[in-house]
Parts: sequence; structure tokens; C-alpha cells
Amino acid sequence: MRKVNGATPDVNGNVTIEVPEVDTSTLATKTELNAVASGSPKGAYATLADLQSAFPTGNANMYVVSANGKWYTWNGSAWTAGAIYTSAVTSPSIVKNKTFATADNRFEEIENDTYFLAGNKVKNGDFSNGKTDWYIPYSTSTVANNELSVVLTSKSAAGRIEQLTFLPIAGHKYYLRGDIKPKYASITSIGFGSKVIERPVIANQWNTVSSIVTALDSTNAFRFVHNTVLNYAVGDTILFKNLIAINLTEVFGAGLEPRKDEVETFLSNFPNSWFDGVKQLINPKQMFKLAAKPFKEKTSVHFGDSITADIYPEGTEYTATIAKETGLNTINVGFGGCMMSKHPAPEYDAFSMYQLANSIVSNNFTLQEGKVGQVPTYYTERINRLKALNWNDVSYVTIAYGTNDHGNPVLNSADEFDITTFKGAVNHSLKTLLTTYPHLKIIMVPPTFKFRVGYTGTDSDNWEKSGVKITDYITAINELKNTYKYRF
Repeated sequence: MRKVNGATPDVNGNVTIEVPEVDTSTLATKTELNAVASGSPKGAYATLADLQSAFPTGNANMYVVSANGKWYTWNGSAWTAGAIYTSAVTSPSIVKNKTFATADNRFEEIENDTYFLAGNKVKNGDFSNGKTDWYIPYSTSTVANNELSVVLTSKSAAGRIEQLTFLPIAGHKYYLRGDIKPKYASITSIGFGSKVIERPVIANQWNTVSSIVTALDSTNAFRFVHNTVLNYAVGDTILFKNLIAINLTEVFGAGLEPRKDEVETFLSNFPNSWFDGVKQLINPKQMFKLAAKPFKEKTSVHFGDSITADIYPEGTEYTATIAKETGLNTINVGFGGCMMSKHPAPEYDAFSMYQLANSIVSNNFTLQEGKVGQVPTYYTERINRLKALNWNDVSYVTIAYGTNDHGNPVLNSADEFDITTFKGAVNHSLKTLLTTYPHLKIIMVPPTFKFRVGYTGTDSDNWEKSGVKITDYITAINELKNTYKYRF
């Protein structure tokens, strides 16, 4: 008779089998499986103790603990650790043997599962829990519709709300923001103790006051203050709502903090640009773009002819692309029809590079202002841009001429600074600028190649005008690169 699992069946064909006891202690509970199946944590906490304090009786969500990097779920009686929560962004497969196009596609695949977490350090910033956590002196206050209404009982030191338990980390940069509806247009400030940023506000309407503040110490608490000494009377009312504070240094790292406008772009994904607790602030694609802007908060100035000016339409010029891709503050001062060297028409010659260099170092643009009625109207705005510049704050300069110079002599062997020649004008312009502003980093942009010039069927490499080819100007630029230490 055939045996089953080593046992012989009885006369009725039945067999008794001993089933070994299974250890279920290592198996996931239904709650844990549901949490993991959701794919994304609902937040992050610095330590397990912080998580336990936030949810002492647990819930069905998954959370990340920064101290050990693991995700935690509630097993019915305690928060238990799972595996290390790793972001797909750190996977070598994202960049190894990948082109930028495929990496971009990969970002799209993982962006919904990857978190760049930030916390709102302000507790009860929407007043959903009444006035809890808020210190509101010299006033009576109530909360309705997530708005704090402060009625003054004194004019001195009133009009302020504080969180005495929110103490910053010294040296860290914080994005701070709050909304206020004042009765009068008094100065309003936001910050820590005496380290505040002051902003003007408009009476009887909601104003958003925001800034990035570097904490000087860890002893002065967060405060939002509206000056009530002038104009106000006892009994006047001020409204507050949507308070938020993000430790940018903690989230992004020292020296890598984003600008205020970048933070506000991230926050625009949330209702009223506000959130409570810990949230995903940016996705991988946004993070990649942020990391790809090493030149943010630096300024570049771009000289050239119509190829640089490119005013049709505004915003499509190559300088706008440079700004988008690098984060540079680009200043376009291209003037269509102009040259590096002396222009035969006096009205255009005033805007050629050698003349602009003279005006910049002397801070005198009288020559150009006297010609604005004879040249395209956009020239006026470009000159105003130059006049407004503090050249000590400029880091990079690009110079792109040559097309309109075609036909002018390349050089004068008897005078290397002859501005009627292309090479002489380059010498004059760069020596003039760098003598006064030696910190400038110059990038010389050669004339672009043209497939067909003047309907002759000849490309720009071969077309001669007055015995000069455009490639001769390119050679001249290359010959001077070591003299002025510029990029070419």
C-alpha cells in the first residue's frame, strides 16, 4: 500500500499527519503589509522616541526614523523596525551607462516613491488647535476659520505672536513665512529674537511676509511681529494665519540651501503654500535641477550683436537658457547691428563693445544716452541695465561679436589697441574692463557659422570681404586668450 508522508492509511484510507508548528513571530501582520504596500512613508521622525511620542497608540501608516534610516510600522502594540528605507535616487543604475534622456525618464518612474522630507518647525501654524503653543502678549485673542484674531490691550510691544518652545539652531538658515491682515500699514517682521527681517505690508488685506533668516543663536524664539506703536489704538484687531518655518540647512545641507523663490516654488504644491508636520518638499526631478545650479546668486553680463540681443520674443534669447540651466542671474546687453570694433555709423558706434567698455569704467553713459533716439527702442532698456549694475557683484562676462565686424581689418601691426581693427578693439575692451575689475571671468564667444552668406552660396568660413574672412577674427580671439586668461 502506498504511504503518505511516511504513514500508512487505515482501512478507510485516512492517514494522520503531524504538522510542525510554524514560528509566526517573524511574519508581517496585515497592518504591516498594508503599510508597506502603500509604497511611501507618511513622514519622518528624528528618533524612535519622537515617533512613539507622536503616535503612542499607533496607526496604519509607515514612517521613517532618521537615526537608523529604517521604516517603522505598528504591529498592534508597538512601533517595529523594517528594512533600511533607501531612495531609488541613490541607485547607481540611475546614472551608470545612462544618457541624460534615459536618466530623466528614470526620474519620472521613481518620483512618486521618493521623498525629500522637510518639517514645518512651527507647531499649530494653522491654528487648527486653537491657540495651543502660541504666546500672544498684551492682547486678547480668538481663533475662527484657522485665523488668529488678536485684539490689542496695549499699543506697546503688542501685535506679536511667538513660539517660545521653537528655538533655532545657531548658524542654520530658515525659510520663515506668515500671513497677516493688519488694520494699518506698519512695518512687520519675522525671525528669531532681534534677528528679524522687516517687510512693509498693506492695510486691510492679507499680506504674505517671508524671508530666509540665519539664526544667530539658539536662545531666541520664533516671532512674527507687527508694529503697533504708531496709528493703532487699544481695541484694534490684527489677523494671522499660515505660519511656517523650514530649516533649510537641515534639509538641504550647509551651503546648499535654496533661494527664497525656489522654496516658494516647492511650497506652491501645497494648499495655501502651507503644510503641517513632515512632508515631501521636492521630488527627484526638482532636486536634480536644484543641484544642477552651481552658479545661483551669481551674476553674468552678456555683450553682443543681434544674436545675443534676440528680442523676438523676449525670453527666447540664449541668455535666458543659460539662466534656466545654471541658475545665473543673466543680464543681456546685446545691441543688434553693433560691432566689437569701430562702427561706420556714429549712432551704432556708441554701442559697440569698445565704447561700452569706456562707459562702464567711467560710469558715464552720456554718449549712449545721446544716441537713443536714433537706434532701436530696446537699446534704452539695455543701457539702463548697464547703468544699474554694480560691477563688483558681476562674476562672468561673455562677449560675442564678429558678424557685423566682417570687412574691418583684423589688426594694425603698428598699434595693437587700434579700435578700428577687430583685434585692437578686443585688446582695448578687455584691458579697459580688467584693469578696473580684475575679478571678472571673461568668456569670448566666436562668431557663429553661417551656411550661406549674402545669397552668394558661400559659407562664412570661405566668404571674403575686403580680403578678410570671419575665421580670421576667430583666430585673433584664440591668439589673445593667454594674454587675458579668458575662456574661448
